Amino acid sequence: MHVHQNLEPTNVKALLRVAAAAEEMQVFEEARLAYVACLPLPLTPAERHELKERSYAGHLAKQRHYAERKDVPFVARDEVEKKAAATALAGGVVHLKGSFRAGSGDPRDPAAVIAMMTPLLTESCVALHAIEGKGVGVVATRDIPAGTLIHTETPLLAVSMDGESCYHCLRRLPAANKGAQAGAPRGVACSGGCDRRYCSSDCEMAAAALYHGPLCGQAGGNAVGKMETYCSAGVTASSRFPLLMWKMLGWALTQSRKAGTPLLPPADAPPFVHLARISDWQTPDAGDRIMPANAANPMRTWGIMRTLLDTAISNEPALSIGWVSSCIAVLGANLLGLRARGRTSFLAMGAGLMGAGSMFNHSCVPNTHDVSDMDATGSTVRFYTQRAVRKGEELTIAYFDPGYPLESRQMFLDAQYGFKCTCPKCTAQSP
Repeated sequence: MHVHQNLEPTNVKALLRVAAAAEEMQVFEEARLAYVACLPLPLTPAERHELKERSYAGHLAKQRHYAERKDVPFVARDEVEKKAAATALAGGVVHLKGSFRAGSGDPRDPAAVIAMMTPLLTESCVALHAIEGKGVGVVATRDIPAGTLIHTETPLLAVSMDGESCYHCLRRLPAANKGAQAGAPRGVACSGGCDRRYCSSDCEMAAAALYHGPLCGQAGGNAVGKMETYCSAGVTASSRFPLLMWKMLGWALTQSRKAGTPLLPPADAPPFVHLARISDWQTPDAGDRIMPANAANPMRTWGIMRTLLDTAISNEPALSIGWVSSCIAVLGANLLGLRARGRTSFLAMGAGLMGAGSMFNHSCVPNTHDVSDMDATGSTVRFYTQRAVRKGEELTIAYFDPGYPLESRQMFLDAQYGFKCTCPKCTAQSP
């Protein structure tokens, strides 16, 4: 890993060694990311063949690992797994067809996004503007000093997996009531009888009203716990995607039942339909591209979710592997990591699907940073200026550590978000 990150970020052999080590430790998500990082590199035919063989072998090892685990539901030998294996054999990538969304009336047209997200802004010193080549961005409406709070947001949906957090707001669960037996569960139990717990009855009612009500009794009330077990094998923020998809599904079901209308694919239900996707191109001439997304993940995720949902929901025409892929495209472009000062384990890290907060574009020389502390304020995120900002200047955050070499930054941003960074730092470092 030292060779890849610090000396030769385009060293294919170093990346393959990282993948082999991750597979040996059964950290399969880390291995997948190493294979993904190889895809944009100038590979020789022999290296491309080796990558194809290694990624397929790693995929099979992952499937065997999950098949042997008794605590994770496994859909054996069905069409989902057959398609996943076939796709891995073909190279381990899937087509995410890009499109330029500038047409009037499109839910991700900049004008529609600005109209939807502007009411969510909390400070008058910023506004949303259409920015050429970037879609929508956050712009200063006046000169702003360094250290100024420019936006506060509670994510649309948020998750954590440490077992200590409120299922809704992510605050640390309070201790059991005085007089309770030793080892008694903390917080407030879900009134629907499922395995979820909350910091208060207010959060329990809010979750039920927004997204949890239709899914509370799935898999005997243990669906989310089983999903968390499945997700706990991951080592990156994307391992939280299935948990957020579950809440997105609950949100879409709630809307459908309230309105008495057919279920929309969760990624196409408001407000998610207005969020950018990694498959949305910002210029009309971008064309189609192959995004290096491992096809086994959406197929595997849908297979798991299908075992947890009752037939009435899983057979909904709007639900399929396709909607899982579209949810991944939404989450990949709008997720923000959440932290807690008093909890340092990887499982304690939260993830929030942002609304207006997702409008902050990337720069390797950002002028803004986000602050969160789940113990103190739950999933709430605050954005502050890092330096003085002039009126009309765009406010940006860093999607990836700016301290990494240029090649690593460009590789990650292209693979993860589908764009090439043209910030001042990248422009100055480019040959």
